[in-house]
Amino acid sequence: SADFLDSGLRISLPISRSFRTIRYDKILESILNSVLQPYTAVISKADVCYSYDKQSTIPKMVPLRKSYLSRRTKAQLPLSLRYEFHAETMNELFEALHGGVESQHNVVVGNMQHTVAFLSFVDLSKADGVHWGYPDLNANQDFPNWGGLCDTGKLQSPINLSLRRAVKGIYEVPLQGINYGETINALTLVNNGHSVQISNFGIDLRLKGGPLASDYILEQIHFHWWSEHTIDSVRYPFEAHLVHRNAKYENVTAAAQQKDGIAVVAILFHASLQRNDAIDEILEYLPKINKYEHIKKPIRVNVVFEVDDLLPELDNYLTYNGSLTTPSCSEVVTWLVMAETYPITIDQIEAFKAVEFESGRTLNNNFRFVQNLNDRALIIVANKKTDDFSNNSSSHLQYNAVNAILFVLIVKFFL
Repeated sequence: SADFLDSGLRISLPISRSFRTIRYDKILESILNSVLQPYTAVISKADVCYSYDKQSTIPKMVPLRKSYLSRRTKAQLPLSLRYEFHAETMNELFEALHGGVESQHNVVVGNMQHTVAFLSFVDLSKADGVHWGYPDLNANQDFPNWGGLCDTGKLQSPINLSLRRAVKGIYEVPLQGINYGETINALTLVNNGHSVQISNFGIDLRLKGGPLASDYILEQIHFHWWSEHTIDSVRYPFEAHLVHRNAKYENVTAAAQQKDGIAVVAILFHASLQRNDAIDEILEYLPKINKYEHIKKPIRVNVVFEVDDLLPELDNYLTYNGSLTTPSCSEVVTWLVMAETYPITIDQIEAFKAVEFESGRTLNNNFRFVQNLNDRALIIVANKKTDDFSNNSSSHLQYNAVNAILFVLIVKFFL
């Protein structure tokens, strides 16, 4: 196994020794990016490389074989890292250190005493979001090209959450929602033309722990009908996104320019005869914002609402590095998809489908198709012992997949 103690994450990986080297599967590139990302900074060019020794606080330059080296930025990285190498990509780093990647699936990095981090440059320029939209799948429309990073990015979201490709891990600090159980008495509700969104909750709501190196402030919650993420290729009828910004950035706009800027908690909903009370609080006011003339005209409403009412327990979830699922599709998101689903009734979902995005045209669906994983790490985590974790989480997800299939059959039968 490989331990990344600075991130608090323990990951089990297949490793084979060859003299003083360790051979990692290609997936390690994404895992290192995922767990060490909070300790990296964004750069555009590469010039020099520094290393740190545990016994020294003085950085020293390390000559590598080729010029795939980078410049240390002002961001202070933890000195507990024995060595730190920076490169534009992991493959470039391995090529610099060892003269080339050994094969398509395996690469060689230093010995086991070395912990490797890297810096990457991401183009966060915004795509033109004025005319983007979703296809009406009831009319068999094709999904449009949104342009920019949405079409060219390699870390795009949503994705299919394949349990067979997930890596088991456990974080020493559990994922926690701060004040999520506090009652919200008023919030802002808006039809933004692409979804229904709530915000301005009036209390300090934060997320911390798990893969997050900082506190993240809840900015808004919005909804998708059908789900954007799928589990083992099964799509759920509904998905909620709790969008948080890193507290060290002043606002969402600033956070969206940083690789550690955004954290989104995603909750998938399964069809049920049990009404979701939190959803009903929102639906009560939906007629006031669901027409075309209401778009981008927020209203303030009185509610009795707790964020916890939308959330299952935060113990079991899948996490990966991805993007916003709407233009500009910036690749700045730490995704946390809850393993446990929540109930919602079909008529509650149908109420959202009555929301208009153009005059007389309703938003029948507002989900983006799943994107390629591109060898990213998909980590399935729980704040439990590793032995108990796999079976519990897998059974949660497999049971929920059956629920989604049953929902599809119900819809086909009744509609």
